[in-house]
Amino acid sequence: MEVLRGTGNLALTIIPQPRPPAAQELTSRAAPANRVGRLGIFAETWTAALGDLLPPPRVPTGIVVLALSPDPTAVTSRLRVGDLIHDLNDVPLVSVDHLRAELDRLKEGDQGVLTVEREGRMRYLEFEIP
Repeated sequence: MEVLRGTGNLALTIIPQPRPPAAQELTSRAAPANRVGRLGIFAETWTAALGDLLPPPRVPTGIVVLALSPDPTAVTSRLRVGDLIHDLNDVPLVSVDHLRAELDRLKEGDQGVLTVEREGRMRYLEFEIP
């Protein structure tokens, strides 16, 4: 593609990127067994099988948010379907059970930070245990 920039033409190469999957594809995988109540999510441990449903992650480990679970005691509502949670308080997470165990170690008033990959970018989500 050529674009007029000032007085000259600029040649650009545009490479189409696959669209992220519809949220319904991930949400359909949610089941009571993958509920993480303290975060208000349904989640699944990252595996290569999820590679067809998500863009390639920067770090291929962690916990995928499948769906949100309305829960008045959830500590954060800033997670989104498709987020990949890598760490909780700098502890690398290897499974949903590991995430639950780390959350259970936190007491009322404790601070937490999730390292989350969203749309190819790393983010830090802070929260406090109610």
